[in-house]
Amino acid sequence: MENPIIKNIISDETADITYNVIAYKKLSRSEMAEAVQYFHSQKNKPKLKKGITKPIVTTMGFDS
Repeated sequence: MENPIIKNIISDETADITYNVIAYKKLSRSEMAEAVQYFHSQKNKPKLKKGITKPIVTTMGFDS
């Protein structure tokens, strides 16, 4: 299985954080928001600092 390579960028302007959601396909805005929401629901996630770009790898689009 190859790793996902498609970069999808979404920003949270209030928190000053950019998320680079890496997937197997071009994601819609709602799919990117879902991946970010899932990331934030995880326990033991690091505290994010303002002004960073956080990569999030997802399997979305693998079976399409």
